Amino acid sequence: MWLLIHRSGKTYLAPDRATFNTEFGVVELKEGPTVSSTGEPFLVTRPSFVDLWLRIRRGPQIAHWKDLGLIVALTGVGPGWKVLEVGGGSGFSTLFWWYLVGKEGKVVTYERNPRHLKVLLENLERLGATNVKVVPSDPREEPPEGTFDLAFLDIPEPWSVLDVVSEHLRPGGFLVSYLPTVEQVKQVESSLGEGYTQPSVHEVIYREWKLGGRTRPLSSGILHTAFVVVSRKIK
Repeated sequence: MWLLIHRSGKTYLAPDRATFNTEFGVVELKEGPTVSSTGEPFLVTRPSFVDLWLRIRRGPQIAHWKDLGLIVALTGVGPGWKVLEVGGGSGFSTLFWWYLVGKEGKVVTYERNPRHLKVLLENLERLGATNVKVVPSDPREEPPEGTFDLAFLDIPEPWSVLDVVSEHLRPGGFLVSYLPTVEQVKQVESSLGEGYTQPSVHEVIYREWKLGGRTRPLSSGILHTAFVVVSRKIK
């Protein structure tokens, strides 16, 4: 697989073959700077994780990358961490945790919807995430093993699995719920009890700016996707 980067910032994924056709002309697939058949400059290189991750097959609504980035900043999740995910969906967040925790870490994801599960498994295979454990069930029916540093709950009713998740979250570990509505946030808050810190609630609004002559923010952006609700286990 090759990544082609045009000077405009537009990128293309190309299979291993001799050439690849773009709207800027035909590009020879040989690593390094090159020009297309119409004289447009390109860089040909191997794709990074992000280049592949942002192009995975989508099924259900994903946890948006702008929100996942905030979770990293708020929790510090990184190499060697153990992550428990409930609601794997299409695997977008699953792959994000997998990439962050590395070979020394661990990711266990629960996804019981057969259609979502099929997409999830395909995406894990595409990116080579063979060390992710996928459980096609509910943690209440098939509890996880061991303890985790981070529990990420991307389901409509995270309070329904709170008891079993809490049993496997280490003291000081992070509980993160990803919720679209205020009513859900309030329900999580009332369900946490004395075993957790008072949750913090966050919302990320994303907007790009336009350069070139008249620098200004774009008139549209990515507004509300979900609330990121973060708490830490203290008992």
